[in-house]
Amino acid sequence: MNKNYERSKWRKKIAQVEYKRFDKKGNTVEWGMYGETTCFSNVKDNIVTLWHTHNYKKLNYVDYYQFDSKNNKISDECWIFKDNKRNYLLDKTIFEYDSTGKLIKEVEYDKYNRITMRKDYFILGKNRTASKDSVFSFSDEGIAKVSYKSRYHNNK
Repeated sequence: MNKNYERSKWRKKIAQVEYKRFDKKGNTVEWGMYGETTCFSNVKDNIVTLWHTHNYKKLNYVDYYQFDSKNNKISDECWIFKDNKRNYLLDKTIFEYDSTGKLIKEVEYDKYNRITMRKDYFILGKNRTASKDSVFSFSDEGIAKVSYKSRYHNNK
């Protein structure tokens, strides 16, 4: 074996880019991405230059998932990290189920705790469900637009 192999500069190291943690039931309870992003800008002679770097020794964001006793996902949160510590909550989603364990509603909130998306699920028959998606857009004055979309699904 070449003794200089470990010190060679022609090889590129592959950075660890993600990690996962699981609960005792095998559910993913954390999923994180490395590569903390730092943005820079420079203005010179009326020219704006923007660039960013990634530090793969630090976390960029982590999704946290919670499950109920029936193993249904009841929430997920996405946190942005700074210096490997939680910096701010980017968004969160709450899931609701009926008494039989079927998903009936998802509500997504932004970092300001405003509803950005809501999905309501309906059972149409033995093998068909439908969902109504409501997407909320915001302006400085409040809700600017609500759009709806209906979807039909064949269950197998």
